[in-house]
Amino acid sequence: MHIIALDIETTGFHPENDKIIEIGAALVNLETRKIEAEFETFINPGVPIPHVITNLTGITDQDTGNAPTMDDIRADLIAFIKEYPIMGHNIGFDISFLESNGLNLPNVRLDSMDIAHIAIPKAESYSLEIVAEKLGMSKPGQHRALKDVKDNIEVMFKLLDIYFAKNSSEELSDIIEKSLSPWKDIFKYAIRNHNTQIVAYDEQTKQAAKEAAKCEVKPNTLQEVAPHEIEQIIPENSGKKTIIAVTGEKNLTILNPSQYLDRNLFRQLTDKESLSPEETVFALKILPLLRSANYQLSSTEVSFPSNIKNLWFDYCYTSYPQDIIKTLKVANPIILTHQTLARLAKSEQLDMSDANLIIDDIDEFHNNVQRAFTMHYSERRFADSSLSEGIKDRIAILFGYIGMMYEKHGQSFALELCPYHFATMEWQKISDLATKIAEEAEDNSEESSMLRFLEKSKNGSQNLRIEIMLAMDGSPILKITPLNIGTMLAEKIWPIPSTLSLIGTAITYKGESPAGTYLKKLLCLPEDFRVETDNSYIDTENVDMPPAKDPLFTTNADNYLLQNLDRIEKPVFILANSQKAAGMIHHKLALPFKEKGIAVMAQGASGGIGKIRVKSTKDPENTVLVGTYDFWRLLSMEAGITNLKTLIIYKLPFPPPGTTPFKEPEDFNAFKEYALPITGLKIKKIAKTAQKTILLDSRITI
Repeated sequence: MHIIALDIETTGFHPENDKIIEIGAALVNLETRKIEAEFETFINPGVPIPHVITNLTGITDQDTGNAPTMDDIRADLIAFIKEYPIMGHNIGFDISFLESNGLNLPNVRLDSMDIAHIAIPKAESYSLEIVAEKLGMSKPGQHRALKDVKDNIEVMFKLLDIYFAKNSSEELSDIIEKSLSPWKDIFKYAIRNHNTQIVAYDEQTKQAAKEAAKCEVKPNTLQEVAPHEIEQIIPENSGKKTIIAVTGEKNLTILNPSQYLDRNLFRQLTDKESLSPEETVFALKILPLLRSANYQLSSTEVSFPSNIKNLWFDYCYTSYPQDIIKTLKVANPIILTHQTLARLAKSEQLDMSDANLIIDDIDEFHNNVQRAFTMHYSERRFADSSLSEGIKDRIAILFGYIGMMYEKHGQSFALELCPYHFATMEWQKISDLATKIAEEAEDNSEESSMLRFLEKSKNGSQNLRIEIMLAMDGSPILKITPLNIGTMLAEKIWPIPSTLSLIGTAITYKGESPAGTYLKKLLCLPEDFRVETDNSYIDTENVDMPPAKDPLFTTNADNYLLQNLDRIEKPVFILANSQKAAGMIHHKLALPFKEKGIAVMAQGASGGIGKIRVKSTKDPENTVLVGTYDFWRLLSMEAGITNLKTLIIYKLPFPPPGTTPFKEPEDFNAFKEYALPITGLKIKKIAKTAQKTILLDSRITI
């Protein structure tokens, strides 16, 4: 029983534009676990190798200058691969590049990412480098083709051993027998022939809570506080129920219903006559976690690859099960996310009448609640529902009309509908058909409720923003965003609890008078609601630069970083105003500072968020991170990068025009009344986690 393990290195991530620069492959005997033959070669891409790729792989133009072309090695590679199954980590990436070079291989494809997800329920990252490190392997992640191939082979065997040494049952064997996965035969072999003398992988461990003084949370106050952990804001012996709403997923008591697995629905999956490759990975990952009959599995305990993530929503609860409802009544404190609090408050499922309500990160509360109630409609969302085939056919026509509307009127990523659009003949077709479909869908299913909401929203209102967007495959998505979040909060949350404490590390910005005006207006808080600010000193340095819109700004800012970054205390976070800008900064800095032993990692250029988080915490004194505000929030939210030595503001992250999250009143100045306040709060929030802030773009002071 043999397979081919394959890996390639490339000049970029897009097979239609980028080129292959190295290929490595090995013929593996699954019974002996030995490599029986190897294939390795540089490839002359015919174009210069970008600095970022040389930084990643170490491969230079000198290495590939005299190497064969793809045409030169095509026949040899095909002869080496023969008809064996091809295995790789995210193998679709490698195959897509081979296909773009005329190698349309019909071989079975095995993605070892599937095995990693099955064997390791939750990890920060499932990249080959991070998984290999978890398994105790030395010096993984070299980004050289044959080295990665050999690492991948070792990872595959270790993961199969780990999974099947821990898990063996008739039910598991039955799932594999019914599976349509290309891994089926290897799974069956591994059940019988796995190594029982395995070394456990490095489990993801929770960091011990640091001893820290309690943060004094004041009742009925919009309060600015120092950076803190959840444990610091839980009151001691208050005598009342305490409800705490937060932004992350640490220490949560209650989740949304859709974050809990419905065992009865999952049983329907495992009882199917056959399971697709995606269903196989999902079932094999979930099954070992359900050993306890009373255990309520949540999505926070597992990670899924992108092609499987949506399966969770086919097998989760749509409303709270009884044991969770009981928890809502008896738990104290109750810790939940902003989104969960908003949904429970609106549906009146959470009794807050005699409770202390604390909302942390109050500056992000409006945005998170708005996202919780924003609806995304696509044909695919209804395709697998219990609606009749006749209704599904009409929904397909409806989204055809929506796509035609976008083709005629759309000019960018999203088409925001205005009164002009609602008066067009194209929208009239959409409106009429939406009405007919909603009338036919009379049951109480979630899909029918969605259709009725869609019908009510069809002509827009001052409280809704309706947009048509395109999915990756070009299909239309209708996005409906509520703009009356503040009004809902004023009705459903603010008057209910016994005490209301709204806290955050940034509730005002320099120059705002009176302090807290923007947040109070955004959240529809009473005018007399008390505000208390934190006037602790923020160490800032303004660097003399041309204005941010001056063509010379970028050149001067890049030169400043090249000349000074090695002397600036690390870890450093360089704040960019877009992911594209972060990539350009990374392109300039990564290679020269790698030679100095400093790792520069950027959003979108250095792997996924989990991989960057793991790598950045290993050697923070030699780490520079580059990205947007949202990137920083993701890094910091789950016990990641919270203690910066230096923040460098490369360019201020002003929001793009037309993104105001509420209905703009007459004579509204979008810059002064929205863009300036929201940017000022973001900058202050990051700056309070750093010991020093350096401003290259000084349009806002801190």
